Amino acid sequence: AGVSSVLKRTYGLGTQQQAAVKNAIVATFTAAGIPTTGSTPFNNDLRFPDFSNVGDSLQHDNAAAYNRLDPLFTLGLFRSKFRAQSFHGLVNRAAVLDLSQIPSDEIKNTLAQLVVLSSHAYYNAQPHSGTIRQFLVFDEGHRVLTSDYMLRLVRECRAYGVGTILSSQYPTDFPGDISASMATKIVHGNGRDADRVKGIVQLLGCEGKEGDIANLERFQAFVDNRHYPHMILRTMNYPLHLVWTKLRELGNATRDELSRAGGLDTSKLPIGNLVRQLERLGLAEERGGRVFLLERH
Repeated sequence: AGVSSVLKRTYGLGTQQQAAVKNAIVATFTAAGIPTTGSTPFNNDLRFPDFSNVGDSLQHDNAAAYNRLDPLFTLGLFRSKFRAQSFHGLVNRAAVLDLSQIPSDEIKNTLAQLVVLSSHAYYNAQPHSGTIRQFLVFDEGHRVLTSDYMLRLVRECRAYGVGTILSSQYPTDFPGDISASMATKIVHGNGRDADRVKGIVQLLGCEGKEGDIANLERFQAFVDNRHYPHMILRTMNYPLHLVWTKLRELGNATRDELSRAGGLDTSKLPIGNLVRQLERLGLAEERGGRVFLLERH
């Protein structure tokens, strides 16, 4: 039922087509000898169908619904050699699901929302935890923010030691209920467009700060949580952090010494630019050909 509801939303299926998808899923489980009513205890001998089997059933019983979902079945996204790998095995390690090479927004949205659906079901079967054990990070969060299961995930899964980070380019992408369930919000500038400024004000609940929001510079942001309400901060880009860390290690250094910080590529971002950024932040001062660390109090 959950899978068919995701496909209805992402592909705009009609009521009959959604029912056809659900029936095809039921048929594939039945063909695999797995009951589809009541509760079935798990055992390691169970062999679950994969989504390509659903396509075979759907193509036979409802060609119109199959044609709507055709790319899901013909791009080789669901491969039988991975069918024995569990969701438990996926989330109990660090993993990145890269959807950037998939050409269709419908498929990207579908896969992202299926991850949300699976995560919600999986974590609700886990014991409670008093500490955060894992984080789910969703870049391009607009792909999942409309999911029926996203609100349930952010509301309920903290009890199981799971945190959620959602990122999107526009503040208006975040529904009010989901925004209210997020403990910390970090919002960078969206320019001086009145509607976007208004969207940030509504998201953070910081009426009267419109001018500060409109004037946010690069690497500046508003952070808002219980400990730091409506605070403006300046963030570091990653190359700058590498240089600052190297400078803290050495105390003072030449530009050449700083340029040898591990992981830094000065062909993309010149060391002089990074030194000037540190000076603007009040973290360093260059004099006599050397860069000196400034301690902030």
